[in-house]
Amino acid sequence: MKRALGVGFATVLLSSACGSLHHEVRTERGETLRRFERKNVTPNAGVAAVLEVSYPELRVHFNGYDGCRTESVEEYPETTVDDATSPAAGPALATGIVTTLIGGVLLASRGAFSNAPNRRVIDETGRYGYPARTGATVWGVVGLGVGVPGLITGGVQFLQQGSRTTQRTKEEVVRTQDSACHVVPLEGEVLLVGTGREPPPLHTAGGMVKLTAAQMLATPFSGFIAAGRNVLLSAEQESELSSFEACARLLEAPAKPTAPLPRGALKERRTLAAACNRLPGAPAKALGDEAERLLQKEDGAALAAEADAPGAVPATSFEDALTQNPPRLVLEPGSPDLAKLPPPGALSLDPGTEADVPVLVRGVLMQRVEANIVVVDVGEQPLLMMLPSEAGFAVDFSVGSRVEAVGVWRGNQKLGGLTAPLVRTLWMRRAPGSS
Repeated sequence: MKRALGVGFATVLLSSACGSLHHEVRTERGETLRRFERKNVTPNAGVAAVLEVSYPELRVHFNGYDGCRTESVEEYPETTVDDATSPAAGPALATGIVTTLIGGVLLASRGAFSNAPNRRVIDETGRYGYPARTGATVWGVVGLGVGVPGLITGGVQFLQQGSRTTQRTKEEVVRTQDSACHVVPLEGEVLLVGTGREPPPLHTAGGMVKLTAAQMLATPFSGFIAAGRNVLLSAEQESELSSFEACARLLEAPAKPTAPLPRGALKERRTLAAACNRLPGAPAKALGDEAERLLQKEDGAALAAEADAPGAVPATSFEDALTQNPPRLVLEPGSPDLAKLPPPGALSLDPGTEADVPVLVRGVLMQRVEANIVVVDVGEQPLLMMLPSEAGFAVDFSVGSRVEAVGVWRGNQKLGGLTAPLVRTLWMRRAPGSS
């Protein structure tokens, strides 16, 4: 009897566990219904500045603006399909029907069974087994207890199977465009933002403040705070402010006693002039050109001194120079040896590149930098040639003449705005066949 109840309870649990629904949901997008634009406005989105530079004056116009966003929107129908299935619905329903019928028949016909004890069975205590009517009653109850829940579960799941479709209208933003709108001149207090001490606040007049190079020199600044808000500057505007500061440092600084400037000061002046000359009118062009000329002169003097420095035993002729220094590279138009030199403009040699290499040079003398520094064109790039002033071959080579020389390549050298291979000349002559 207990076994019958246990079997019924286990069957009920099993039918309940297998009775879940499986859902497969898919979403389908329909054709676009309409397209439209939606506009949003963010009040007081920011502050912009417009710079007008006319050295030594800088005018800054401050404008407040709203942020306007235009959204391109597509409206479309979206269909959601939910397919619900239950693999256990059929078996549960069939089991429920069968067990319910069996249980109902047993209970309905239990009077046909004997109510006398089962004398063929005796338990440990000496009692006879349960009557057949009791067994029919128990199994009938178990059958109904198993069948009715299974019938209900299977029936409900069977009815819940199928596809359910829902449809709704949705929107998708396909493009956005942000812009400044409702621009108005900004009146109020302006603070200069810099790395030094904070200058007193300025006040706009018609949305504008005027600044001078003297103010920039006294209190360098790189930005603004207008009406309590940081002013966003573009990269181009930041460059303009940097150039204006360079002009102020170069042109507004107190004049110092005239004296030759050291090399470091000349380089700084050249750098400041280059930055300043990005402004309209190139305010520091004369100073920049003068600094470049002086630096080039210093470089030429240093090379000239090196050219006259004691070296190997001087040659007595072109052939003697070739014999003492057999060339390992031939530097002339079309020579494959030109590819062994560093690329034009490279100041340092690549690792493993050998310097102090004997070379034979054939080209055209293009420029005389100093009395004993010339530029010779060999096709792909120019060469800087150092000519010892006391050399036995001292000839007044004219610009444009074809020359032939034996020398030693010393690496690359920067002279003014030119960076090129440097050759210390051992002997130079006009190329055979040239006038």
